[in-house]
Amino acid sequence: MMILQKLWGYLAGLGAIILGLLGLFAYAKRQGKKEEQAIDTERALQQAKESNDIAQANRNLSDDAARAKLRGDQRD
Repeated sequence: MMILQKLWGYLAGLGAIILGLLGLFAYAKRQGKKEEQAIDTERALQQAKESNDIAQANRNLSDDAARAKLRGDQRD
């Protein structure tokens, strides 16, 4: 009877360790997804800024400069 109680104690301890490790892996996976999402958000923000800068530069061009630029781009 005493051996059976000891065995259950070991099994309970092993189960707790396994559950702890599974929880740790789940936490690490969740953190990885958050970091990836933050990187994607930063990349999208950078692309939006670059697009905005290009659009602003095009708006600031005079009509003659815009025409000349378009003619030059079409020749390439």
